[in-house]
Amino acid sequence: MEHKPLLEVRHATKEYKRGSRCVRALDDVSFTLQPGEILGIVGESGSGKSTLLRQIACLEHLDSGELLLDGRDVTHAAPRDVCRRVQLVFQDAAASFDPRRTVRQSLYEPLRLLGGEPDPAARVTELLRQVERTGGKKRSDMKPMKKKKKGLFGRKRNEDDFFEGEDNYSDTS
Repeated sequence: MEHKPLLEVRHATKEYKRGSRCVRALDDVSFTLQPGEILGIVGESGSGKSTLLRQIACLEHLDSGELLLDGRDVTHAAPRDVCRRVQLVFQDAAASFDPRRTVRQSLYEPLRLLGGEPDPAARVTELLRQVERTGGKKRSDMKPMKKKKKGLFGRKRNEDDFFEGEDNYSDTS
C-alpha cells in the first residue's frame, strides 16, 4: 500500500520587490516529503530557505506553483487552515516563550485553544515528564537546549504532526 505524500511542493516560485527591482527568492522549487521522512533544506543566507518555510506555513503565498499537505491543496490557504498540522520552530526557541509564563502555562495554552486534546493539563504533564521536570520554571531559568526541547514539544500534539523550522542553533552550555 502506497502512502500519500505528507507534503508536496510543486514548481514553487516567489519574488519580492526591492525598490525598482525584483528578487526571486524561490525559483521552480519542487520536492515531496513522505510520512516518516526527514528533509533538510540547506543553503547560504538569502537562498530562500525561510521564504520556503513561510510559504509552507501559509504565512505568505506563492507567486506560482502548488503546495499540497496530505494531498489537499493549501497553496492559497490561511495559516489557521494548516496550523494544526504545520508549525514553525524558530531559530531562537527561547523567544517562543512568554517570559511572564511558566513552561507549563506556555505549553497548555495552544492545546487548550486548538482543542482536540481531551485533557490538555494531563498532556502537558506527560510532555514535561518526557523532557525533564521544568514545568514550573520560567524561560530565563532554563538552559538553551532545554528551551529548544520545550519549544518542540510545545508544538508536537501527536505523532502525525508535521514540523518545519529553521535551525542553526547549537547548544554550547
